[in-house]
Amino acid sequence: HTRHDPGTPSCASMSEKKRRKCECNSSHDLIELDVGGTVFKTTGASLRSVPDSLLGKMFSGTWAEGESGSVFFDRDPSLFRHILNFHRTGQTTLPDSDWEKRALLLEAQFFNLHPLIEEIESALEHRRAVSTVTMTTTDAHGDPEWGDYLKH
Repeated sequence: HTRHDPGTPSCASMSEKKRRKCECNSSHDLIELDVGGTVFKTTGASLRSVPDSLLGKMFSGTWAEGESGSVFFDRDPSLFRHILNFHRTGQTTLPDSDWEKRALLLEAQFFNLHPLIEEIESALEHRRAVSTVTMTTTDAHGDPEWGDYLKH
């Protein structure tokens, strides 16, 4: 793919549809994403960094813009920051709580981010394994010393 600067005559003289594709493939393109009413700004290069993801596919060529020029997703903006950070850096800090991890897992599945899905599933599985070990080393009341107390 040849990348064009949107300001060059080659992009400016193209039809509207082709110019959008040209601008989208620019390394300097700024993209506005409206997620649940919160606007996020990023570059097309960040979104294309995970080519098999929903956002990677959407911004690899032409896309349908909303009236405001941004793309709207009816999703949770507080979780979307993790999705966007993963596109930007290839990693993210997972939420602490399991329910937030599960909520983020749903978002990662929606956006088709397989590496993030695997990371979240691994963290949840690790948490389940640790919980199982903790439960097996305590008595029925969850207290590791309860049995010793009853013996005295």
